[in-house]
Amino acid sequence: MGNARGENDKAERPSVCSISLRPEQTPQNPLPSIADNDQSLENTTTMPYPCPVCGFEVFDEPAGSYETCPACGWDDDAVQLRFPHLQHGSNEGSLWQWQQAALQRYPLDQQTFESYHRCPDWRPLTPSDCGDAEGQPITGSDYLDIAALDAPAYYWRPSQ
Repeated sequence: MGNARGENDKAERPSVCSISLRPEQTPQNPLPSIADNDQSLENTTTMPYPCPVCGFEVFDEPAGSYETCPACGWDDDAVQLRFPHLQHGSNEGSLWQWQQAALQRYPLDQQTFESYHRCPDWRPLTPSDCGDAEGQPITGSDYLDIAALDAPAYYWRPSQ
């Protein structure tokens, strides 16, 4: 006997998806035109958030995303960013230690890794960026309490 619904029933159902196009876009070409852009397209990727270890702009979320950097392997841990000498967290070893190793692989004058750019204002940690151990989490509960706080500013952008 088939479907109890007729063809007209399909037309009456509301759409669950609507797309808003800007004036320069058409349904046939929903992407904005780049023809008038005078900048050349490069084979590079720019993500808005840099890895604090190597400085390459690889993350699409702010610090604490727990994404893994494709260049150096760092898990983006905001607690370890807040406490650069913290030995435990998402990464084995501290941000300071990871950064020292990353600088051996990617010297400061290397501005790209694969298709990623190094953040122009990024710099390696200094001892004054690291602070002291006061407030560092000791227990897993301490770590989770600190992880629940807003992500800290990047150490090279303290006014952020």
